[in-house]
Amino acid sequence: MKEIHKFLNSGPKIHAHEYQIYSNLNWPNECPWALLNGTSTENIIDNVFAPLAEQLPQTIFNLKRNCKDVFALLDNGEWYLVYQLQMGTQKTRQIFIGGESINQPKLSREIQRNGWILPNDLVTFYRVHNGFGLLRPFDIFWLGDCVLPDYKLRLLSEILPNVSDHELGYETEDLLEFYPDGGGNGQYFYRSEIGKNVELTVDWDHETRELSHKQSFWRFVDKRLCNLIER
Repeated sequence: MKEIHKFLNSGPKIHAHEYQIYSNLNWPNECPWALLNGTSTENIIDNVFAPLAEQLPQTIFNLKRNCKDVFALLDNGEWYLVYQLQMGTQKTRQIFIGGESINQPKLSREIQRNGWILPNDLVTFYRVHNGFGLLRPFDIFWLGDCVLPDYKLRLLSEILPNVSDHELGYETEDLLEFYPDGGGNGQYFYRSEIGKNVELTVDWDHETRELSHKQSFWRFVDKRLCNLIER
């Protein structure tokens, strides 16, 4: 737990954060995962990710294999699960975080005004974690290598506000970012694919501004998270 505290205090302190961390031996009753109090990390992961067992098999397998401890984090009234991983002979450590599940996630008013509805796959994902990925120090929370929570989703038009669609060959308002890589690129839902049996996503390259690697949401997320856990 000391390691988690040290990590959370390592970033730039632009805002004051008052957080509390609980080991899985003393999760309070108000914690969303309190019923799993005192159980093994493997049991916690199995229970939390049970709704996504078919969609994210590789991620769940590797998470259980490498996770050494799970903590509950309370920050400004919001609950998170913190997964502390340890991999390989060099004992490399990774820290992942997942937001509290949400049954009725919403898009921002601005995104809704552009005619978007929330993709079904994201709705399903958010019923396990409203945001999940690598933990970074506070003040750059949900910066990259993560599935963004509903309140962090954004259109490409927010990133390229002054670029014409004619110049790009596609409409920036038709692309919804759900997974930034932390380096400027990201994976996006393409509006024309929303509502289909398989909702395809595309990679957007911030240097070439090209779209590529069309694949389903679940294929992308399972592969990407699995690679993060293994690296």
